[in-house]
Amino acid sequence: MAQPKKKYQYTQEILEEAVHLVQSKSMTFYAASKSFRIPPSTLGDKVRGRRALNPKVKTLLTDEEEEKLVGWIKVHAERSMGRTHDDVWDKVKEILDLRGAVVRRDDGCPGKDWVTSFKKRHPGLSL
Repeated sequence: MAQPKKKYQYTQEILEEAVHLVQSKSMTFYAASKSFRIPPSTLGDKVRGRRALNPKVKTLLTDEEEEKLVGWIKVHAERSMGRTHDDVWDKVKEILDLRGAVVRRDDGCPGKDWVTSFKKRHPGLSL
């Protein structure tokens, strides 16, 4: 019977600590991988600089556009005209069209999980 694959669970802070210890030569690469339960390939990529330690998350909207969208949602909420996921999704498409942004989807819309990710970035909002 085949053994189940190891499930690695670590936080960004643990990863950063492991990379720091290996780079400062306080711990060997192998020991850090085992004790912090980080896949060797992941730790190696971070230590050698092949992958960024803190990768930048790509967003469709600029920070300014996203803040304006938050303001738009809040104004409608104050007027008891709450917005739905579809309303926000349509508004984002409108913003992208005005800017002339290229989106991977053929219809020019954000992906199906975009609003969910947006809500995670702005936990004070309710749709």
